[in-house]
Amino acid sequence: MSEKHTLKWTEALPKIVDAINHSKCRVLGGLRPVDVRFNNAKKIREKVFGPIGKSNLRKKPRFNENDHVRMSRSKNIFSKGYLPNYSDEILQIDLVKKKANPNRYRVRDDNGELFKGYFYPEELTKVRKDENTSYRIEKIIKSKKKKDGSKEFFVKFFDYPQPQWIDENQFV
Repeated sequence: MSEKHTLKWTEALPKIVDAINHSKCRVLGGLRPVDVRFNNAKKIREKVFGPIGKSNLRKKPRFNENDHVRMSRSKNIFSKGYLPNYSDEILQIDLVKKKANPNRYRVRDDNGELFKGYFYPEELTKVRKDENTSYRIEKIIKSKKKKDGSKEFFVKFFDYPQPQWIDENQFV
């Protein structure tokens, strides 16, 4: 196009496609794309991707059932890097699809409600959940004084849908 001083790419496109289809391709084992036919397509596909239907490369699942995990947040390339990459809500693995390649996981929340769909291992990270696990509080909705003089707070945690009452000694 530069040689002929034109911007009409539609005239050059058929020549470019023809040149690509008649060039040898490393992925196809040195064959040209025009040399691939129905009678040799299966053999070429198995050479490139391995035997059809037989994958011995199954990985051991990264998570087991009842493991506690956090889910990754969807971020775009312009998101701030200092913000957390994973949600604050701790979920539990409900089902491991071992026959799927790659392995996939179904998760549930603390109330036992299942999330729609399955998640890849890259979308989850394993966490430890015990009595020392701390949760970030989004806001304190209200408070009340108990008969023994201590206070209780009705709080909303980040990424948790239901607010709940917690004792003042549970604050960190």
